[in-house]
Amino acid sequence: MLDLIINSQSFTPKEEGKVGIYLCGATVQSSPHIGHLRTAVAFDVIRRWFIAKGYNVKFVQNVTDIDDKILRKSAEAGIDWRQHAKKYEKEFTKSYDSLNVLRPDSAPHATKYIGQQIKFIKEIIDNGYAYPGEVDGEFTGNVWFDTSAWKDYGELTHQQNADETEVSIEDMRPDKKSPRDFALWKTPNPEDPDSASWSSPWGKGRPGWHLECSCMSANELKGNFDIHGGGLDLRFPHHENELAQSKAAKEPTPSYWMHSAWVTAKGEKMSKSLGNGLSCETLLKQDVLNSYGLRFAFSTVQYKSMLEWTKETLESSITAGKRLRKALLDLSSNCENNCENQNLNSVDLEVSFPQFAEAMNDDFNVSKAMAAIWGALKKAGSQDYIVIRKALQVLGIDPLSDFWDTLFILEEKSKLPNKTLSEEQIKSINQQILERKEAKNSKDFALADRIRDSLQNKGIRLIDTKDGTTFEIAE
Repeated sequence: MLDLIINSQSFTPKEEGKVGIYLCGATVQSSPHIGHLRTAVAFDVIRRWFIAKGYNVKFVQNVTDIDDKILRKSAEAGIDWRQHAKKYEKEFTKSYDSLNVLRPDSAPHATKYIGQQIKFIKEIIDNGYAYPGEVDGEFTGNVWFDTSAWKDYGELTHQQNADETEVSIEDMRPDKKSPRDFALWKTPNPEDPDSASWSSPWGKGRPGWHLECSCMSANELKGNFDIHGGGLDLRFPHHENELAQSKAAKEPTPSYWMHSAWVTAKGEKMSKSLGNGLSCETLLKQDVLNSYGLRFAFSTVQYKSMLEWTKETLESSITAGKRLRKALLDLSSNCENNCENQNLNSVDLEVSFPQFAEAMNDDFNVSKAMAAIWGALKKAGSQDYIVIRKALQVLGIDPLSDFWDTLFILEEKSKLPNKTLSEEQIKSINQQILERKEAKNSKDFALADRIRDSLQNKGIRLIDTKDGTTFEIAE
């Protein structure tokens, strides 16, 4: 196995042959935008490369299902905050699925870890690095991490204070020793519903936002905690605070921190708060191949490089996918033996495609890896077909894979006067309908929903009737 470099450091797992990755997941307050998808795809590629290298990977991605914004927006909508969070969690999952992002091995929820977080706080207090808030001799019910007691605070980002323009109300609380101390436990806001508070030794309330990731990563990965990932905007204060409180509690911390860069428009970060965020749902509904275009765009820019978004980004990515598909079909047609019968899992890319492997081992330099694929296609023979496809599957953009193939065929058929499907496509859809029926019979409704949503993302609408399930091509 060739060496892998992450942030100029040689990668060495804590446990040989295994990799533990924790990715900061979404705060499910509203619909996902393309910035969320960029992070998800970036770490999906990282995960896939570790798998291709032969590692046993455990991938954990949390769900922040309680937060001030969730409580505020659910109140504005007049629905229970738990229903609000569940609604948008489903939207995030659907968006990830539509871009061929592998589901996490574990998806812990903040609200399921309240008891563990309380225990975590006790450990930090016992070790002398946190204190209950107090005003005029009266306890306020808040618990704060004491950054002055933790001498290494700032070791991750070499930063100790947020920009003065970003000082929040919490920073100015009178029961804190220092404005930079952060909440481990917080009293509820006056408008919060009772269901959003839990009992603790410090009174009713809920954990501070930073705490959940420290607690869940330590519990889910234990001593196999190699990589902590997230968006660039989480470096400070979120990850800085995580590192401090985890070490203060004497809990596991990662060997490598990885941060995906932003999607920008005219050099400015795209986000809903700035009013320039692009809705995933809007983009995915515009064209049947937009999901492939998004995946291609995100998969072929190195995770820590900014991705400048223009109106041509999707168009050029979809065009590239069509070129890949045609080149692969041409290779397949020249195979003496059936290319489709070749075993993708048997391909060792570090041996059979060293240019690609070298790029991926260089801190996941996917731009260079994609250039290696284009170069290989220019001089490829049929013997290279399976190797190139395996490389494309590491990036999640193999246009002939089961996931994307139907989508391309639907797009091709949509341009014909009558939208028809081939016998092979009809057979595949009917097989998935059967699998969905079996899943529903065994009460695996999550699988049944995934099959339905996967077909719908590819332009196939299922119609359930008392006589069974049929389908139609969505307009």
